[in-house]
Amino acid sequence: MRSQLRTSVLAAGLAVSAPLALADITVGPEGSGAQTDNLNDAIFNADEGETIFVFAGEYPNIRVIGKSVRIVGEGPDLVTLAFQDDSGFGQANRIQGLAPEQSAFISGVSFDQIAPSTLSGSMTVVSNRGRVFFHDCAFRATSSVGSNSISIFTSDDVSFDGCTFSGFQPESQKDPITISGGDGIYVESSNLRLNHCSIEAGDALQAGLFFSQGGVGIEARDTTLVLHNTSVQGGDAQESNAGGLGTGAGIQAQNTSVTVTGVAGTQITGGDGGSANPLLTVPGAPGVLFVGTGSTLTLSESVTVEGGTGSDGFPANALELLGSPATIELFARPGIAPSVPSSAPGTSFTLNYDGEPNATQVLALAFDTVLPYGFAEVSGDAILDPLGVDLVGLVSLDANGTASQTFVLPPVASLTGTCGFFQSLQSGADGGSRLSLPTAFLVAQ
Repeated sequence: MRSQLRTSVLAAGLAVSAPLALADITVGPEGSGAQTDNLNDAIFNADEGETIFVFAGEYPNIRVIGKSVRIVGEGPDLVTLAFQDDSGFGQANRIQGLAPEQSAFISGVSFDQIAPSTLSGSMTVVSNRGRVFFHDCAFRATSSVGSNSISIFTSDDVSFDGCTFSGFQPESQKDPITISGGDGIYVESSNLRLNHCSIEAGDALQAGLFFSQGGVGIEARDTTLVLHNTSVQGGDAQESNAGGLGTGAGIQAQNTSVTVTGVAGTQITGGDGGSANPLLTVPGAPGVLFVGTGSTLTLSESVTVEGGTGSDGFPANALELLGSPATIELFARPGIAPSVPSSAPGTSFTLNYDGEPNATQVLALAFDTVLPYGFAEVSGDAILDPLGVDLVGLVSLDANGTASQTFVLPPVASLTGTCGFFQSLQSGADGGSRLSLPTAFLVAQ
């Protein structure tokens, strides 16, 4: 039987120790009642750390350059930031130049790359020392052959919570030569965390005179990559006439530390090979492919890694570990709530926990975050501001490593328009103490 939290603060509401302020900038189409219809003007004029609410609609690509800001949309199915500039590489939605003490938080929007001549994808995150956090967002590349859904370069702390990624996916076979799919995520020289996300690379269609290639789910170089309860799918090769190449790995990494954890059902899969010519074989791709040396793989025993199936019916290797990476099975990393809905002050929602069977988790809540910092003898980084943390209580996981509990959002009106973060510390497991990745939520109107 799942245990109950051992404190009464949830029912009574808890003290909020971090300073909070209502957002005073709204953006929306003409006639919506918003203060402006220009999101970039709102970003430029916002004070440091201010929140911008974005009403339903489609907006041009944005720039967040060297400024802390919170952008809160009504939902990724309602708010689209579409990259329409066809002037080439580097013109996508962009977050750049955050200093160590700065942060950008973006929630409830979709980013779409629809320009025909760029490979940078729907969003570029580049040269940030501060924290970049995306919550409940969608990233798509719907134009430009081979485009990634997002490109990340030289950024110290980038996190995604409850997001989806889709590399360029050809919709027809009109091109008789080659149509390549795009990567789900391309990341280089960064620290990247993915929590409760779904990543799908684009497929390759009708490789004729030249090779086309299915996209890679995540291509990472010189990076620290952490995934929890996150699925990754490499691109397939469909109706290939070329043979040989064509499929994409789930994760392809070079000089990168990869950690993959999650509950049973968490899966990393390589692309399948398909051939229009029975005399040619298109092999499937590995689930994880390490190129060169200097990479390591830490894999929870609850995670499934599978190679794609070739056109001859044979599966590819789950892991192709070139060089000398270490493969380690460890106990499950703790996690909180696949998604936390937006809720008004005083309302409630259910938190779901997962981790090591019979372990104990300590849940903390904060309405602000800082750059990650470590604890001695604790795996994982704390991301909650210690000056604004409320310790909500303890929960004991059952024999399946799960628990659930109703959380009552404090009935404090000044919380409206803010974002909060949960993070749990798991103890009492054979592998030692371990911190979950952060889970974000919004306090709605």
